[in-house]
Amino acid sequence: MPGLLHVEVVAMPDDEVPVDFICIGEDHLRHGRDVPDGEGHLTVVDKRWAYCSAGLEDQPHFWRETGGTRLADIRHADLDRYRKGVVDADTENPRRRA
Repeated sequence: MPGLLHVEVVAMPDDEVPVDFICIGEDHLRHGRDVPDGEGHLTVVDKRWAYCSAGLEDQPHFWRETGGTRLADIRHADLDRYRKGVVDADTENPRRRA
């Protein structure tokens, strides 16, 4: 129907919901260290939660799977471990946008 706008409303998850993707872009990780934990950008990628510590929602992201990390357990100062592959995460999706 002309003139109608479809808006999708996504409820914010509680701290227990698993975040399946973390943005591992080098600039985003560096910027995210100065952003308080939990105040980054939360979005949906492939129908699963994804989190960027930098909160830069309109820039390209580099997603790495987390294996299901609780939002409450994400510490911005520790996110380099995802970039270095220390976490059981083997799927990288360069420039994947929500």
